[in-house]
Amino acid sequence: AIQASSTLQTLAGIAKYAVPAIGVAGQIYSGHMQSQMLKSKAMFVDYQVTGEKESYALRKVQRRRQLAIALGKQRALYGMSGVTIEGTPGDILEQTRAGFAEDQFIDTFNTSQSILSKKFSSTALRSEAKMAKIGGYTSAAVTLGTRGGLFDYEKPAEYSTTRPAGLE
Repeated sequence: AIQASSTLQTLAGIAKYAVPAIGVAGQIYSGHMQSQMLKSKAMFVDYQVTGEKESYALRKVQRRRQLAIALGKQRALYGMSGVTIEGTPGDILEQTRAGFAEDQFIDTFNTSQSILSKKFSSTALRSEAKMAKIGGYTSAAVTLGTRGGLFDYEKPAEYSTTRPAGLE
């Protein structure tokens, strides 16, 4: 019975340090994993930005082709009817160009706003990733400081706070 009691005391003494150490490792790992997830999200947002830029470039090329086709059709219709391009037909061609230019401007504005928003998100996610890692280490340090038993000590008898008889 005495040997079992001392074994339990030994295990309790080890657990006093091991359990907080395991908790500390878990907190550090949790902070690391959160950081990795946030970095992955930031990389996905960066990928979306790249896709946005590429699709914008394709839309721009497509719009130029559509403009050329529309102007070609208008010129052909005027040419077949024998009308010259000066005056009203020229104005119509210019309005067609202006309409396509306006569409291009709106697309450029909307795309730039989307890209800017995604870049801000990516930057914020990367900052959050750094903070998550720091948070894991901070939680671990707090655990060590409050439950780790590393700073617990027993006062030696010579520093006792009780006063000897006669000095009261």
